[in-house]
Amino acid sequence: MHAAALATSPIVLVVDDDVDILQSVAERPDVILLDLMMPGMNGWDFRAEQMQDDNLKGIPVIVITATDISDTALKAQLGDIGLVRKPPTAEALLTVIRETCGEPIR
Repeated sequence: MHAAALATSPIVLVVDDDVDILQSVAERPDVILLDLMMPGMNGWDFRAEQMQDDNLKGIPVIVITATDISDTALKAQLGDIGLVRKPPTAEALLTVIRETCGEPIR
């Protein structure tokens, strides 16, 4: 991939307890993909911590969940979030990332 394309592509931070899908990033992410059901710090706890941190609270969050809580209830609890139900299709996930970041994903 061309270096210019890498510089303009959004950086995605995945917060999940499944080690196989976690990615680490060295830079501030443009969007956070957040699993709600994790041991230790769950997604609700992470979101509360994120909103208390001035460096992180402006980063958009997309919740990826299999919970049976309604979209309306999740958004009331977590604020302005994107939402994708598990298991997401690649197309559905990319669509929500595009909408959240406001730019194309390569």
